[in-house]
Amino acid sequence: MASSALLELDLILKNGNIADEERFDVFNALMVEFPREMIAPVTHGSLAASISLQKTYAGIRSFYFDSIHIGVAIQADGIIVSSDAAFDRISEVKRIGLESL
Repeated sequence: MASSALLELDLILKNGNIADEERFDVFNALMVEFPREMIAPVTHGSLAASISLQKTYAGIRSFYFDSIHIGVAIQADGIIVSSDAAFDRISEVKRIGLESL
């Protein structure tokens, strides 16, 4: 899992006015499901890849966080797991659908 996905989730929860205690509980629960070893970090390399992707795929709406997730995936193994079929348009990664897991 890309560490950027955790940041995006927290922003969504915070913007949804989810209480701090509930956000705390969410991330504590996620630590059990996704130990640190399973988290792929955002690095300077993944951010550089993200910026390149934003230029290449400028027409994709709301692409900022997706481009970071893809940048992390490119640096890791080139695979992104998502139910979002829009990732199929990105030639730099292979999408595995959640439904196939």
